[in-house]
Amino acid sequence: MYFTKIFLRDATPELNQVYYRVMKRALIFSNGNLANIYKLKEFIKSSDFIICADGGIKYALKAKLKPDVIIGDLDSVPKSLIKKLERQKVNFKKFSREKDWTDFELAVNLALDKGFKELLILGFLGDRVDHLFSSLFFLAKKFLETQGLEIKIIEGNQEIFFIRDSILLTGEKGSHLSLIPIGDVKGINSVGLYYPLKDDSLFFGTTRGVSNVFISSRVSLKVKEGVLLAILEKENPHSKK
Repeated sequence: MYFTKIFLRDATPELNQVYYRVMKRALIFSNGNLANIYKLKEFIKSSDFIICADGGIKYALKAKLKPDVIIGDLDSVPKSLIKKLERQKVNFKKFSREKDWTDFELAVNLALDKGFKELLILGFLGDRVDHLFSSLFFLAKKFLETQGLEIKIIEGNQEIFFIRDSILLTGEKGSHLSLIPIGDVKGINSVGLYYPLKDDSLFFGTTRGVSNVFISSRVSLKVKEGVLLAILEKENPHSKK
């Protein structure tokens, strides 16, 4: 797979589109905080197309992964590292510091432009609250306007994702699941939650969906209208390891 990636950088756009569809998933390293870089190995696939948003490259390198693309203004990447990676034929897409997009937005748009419909995002949460909220709203917008798009953010034991139509979730009994409506969401039905939802609605700006609890290892959700932002704590926070 490594040598195939190098070869296809010089291939025709048509061949590259076929290649990206085969790869299926884009793995995006953002330049936020990452709780446990070593635990990520259980989520990463050898077929992932790896995009680093500027300083997100540090996490890819710690995980011993070679990025396919590093994108952004590169103000968080040492010049010595840039030269080293250029010698290794890593592809850079450099932008001016004075631009209308964050490095994270550039990375996501690159993945979508290449036809990826599954995005796994790491290093999303950080110290900059402005970046956090603007990036989250940006992802919500992309999810709403892109049919078939799947987005998952992983941070520690938490997974953040969007739900429309239906989904089956797995976790431990006692795991917390919060459902936050992006706009008004109607016709929500659940199986396997302590606070069941039966053709219920969650309205924008309300907190009713926060801190529900798994009573089974599997939870199913169906939504008739609207989109939910879900935050799942995969492990029971009260269990003793």
